[in-house]
Amino acid sequence: MASLMRPSSTTPAVGTPKPSITPAATAALQASRTGSELLSQIHYAEKYLKEKFPTSITFDALLDYLSLPQDLLAHKATLKKALVANSHVAYTSASESASGRETFSYKPTHPVTNASELKQYLTRQPTAAGIPVKDLRDAWPTLQTPLLRLSAQHEVLLTLNKKDNTPRTVYADSPHLWPPKPIDERFVEFWGKCKVPANETEVRSVLEEAGIVPTSAVKEVRKILGGKKEKRRVQRQGARTTNTHMAGILKQYGRKMSSSVGELKLESTDIKTATGVELSKEQHTFVASVLDLFAGRPSLAKLQLWTDDAEFHDPITIAQGRKQFEAQWYGLQTAFSAIERKHHEVTSSGNPIEMDMTTLYKVKGLGKETTIQSKILIHTKGDKIVKVEDKWDGKMPDSGIANVSSPREYLRPGWWAGYAFGWGFWGLVLISETRVWRAFRHLNSVTVPKFVSVPKNAEEDAKKGN
Repeated sequence: MASLMRPSSTTPAVGTPKPSITPAATAALQASRTGSELLSQIHYAEKYLKEKFPTSITFDALLDYLSLPQDLLAHKATLKKALVANSHVAYTSASESASGRETFSYKPTHPVTNASELKQYLTRQPTAAGIPVKDLRDAWPTLQTPLLRLSAQHEVLLTLNKKDNTPRTVYADSPHLWPPKPIDERFVEFWGKCKVPANETEVRSVLEEAGIVPTSAVKEVRKILGGKKEKRRVQRQGARTTNTHMAGILKQYGRKMSSSVGELKLESTDIKTATGVELSKEQHTFVASVLDLFAGRPSLAKLQLWTDDAEFHDPITIAQGRKQFEAQWYGLQTAFSAIERKHHEVTSSGNPIEMDMTTLYKVKGLGKETTIQSKILIHTKGDKIVKVEDKWDGKMPDSGIANVSSPREYLRPGWWAGYAFGWGFWGLVLISETRVWRAFRHLNSVTVPKFVSVPKNAEEDAKKGN
């Protein structure tokens, strides 16, 4: 036994004492109990008023019935305020009461307590929807027998519950609406055999059997002969049709853009994108239209995708507003005899849309060919283009000497003109960020519209081959 006993040096175990309730927690608990007890007292008061209906009860008499404890008597004002706001309690102020004291009475869903009041109440209803019997029991608990008697006298119309044949809904009725003599049994039998169609399909079948066209029947749309024929677009010789799976989308968008400026006819439908870059239908349309513009294929419909205050920036112009940027795009047809897109790839589908592009331009008259590598930025807002930026890489083109195939080339004036144009063109690019050159860019955007003719409508646009 001695070996089983705890050594005297061992400290006896002591349990962890429970923390005492804080004063704040005690106050919150008391407030919660007070609120719960007040709600219970309001329920008891409402039940008492319902038993005394239609008699009115003073507030003091109501307090005597409730027998509130001392801690709740301090909240009489709160109890009174809650009763006044109760939807099932009617409050009468002292000035309106005949006794000169504040009174409370029960307010039923429907103020009906006997057969006479029920008939008058039904005639005052704005609709013939009927009243549920369970709502009438609120103020008239013993209504079942009087309702059945009124129904037998055709004073009211009742629907019964299938389970126990007790009244379910009551409607207004009148003995004058019933035939003076008993209805013929043959008519009653015929009426009983008439079945209402159970669903819409049966209704359609019955109407079709009777030779009546139902409103839900599928209407056959007939095409009117001799109507306006849609003009088919003539495919240009040498053009390559690509990306045919997008034709439906582009054609649908074109119909949406049809107006006095003509139909949106996009030619650059084969759009190359970098890995992981996906364009929405709207972005696809924006990119295709911009590619057409850089290829020297402008049209009023394509430029309608731009806002009136949109901008176009490149190293030699800053075009602001429709008058200026339209002239810049139509000016490409005037300045260059040929424009060939060597490469393009959309690198970002954000805002702006980013695209790399390489284009070969051949100057009219001189025959000089210039290749420009660009970074194109397409800024959009909603369903419109607000700005397009064409940023050149700034590289010098191959010199004219490098392209000489024979010493006789030096004797041609055209070669020297093309050589001077090439060096002058790219030399201007090198100073494109200077303040003087920025002024020249603005001047260019103002002067170009004075020399370039922009079509006024779709007819003039078509004459230009756009």
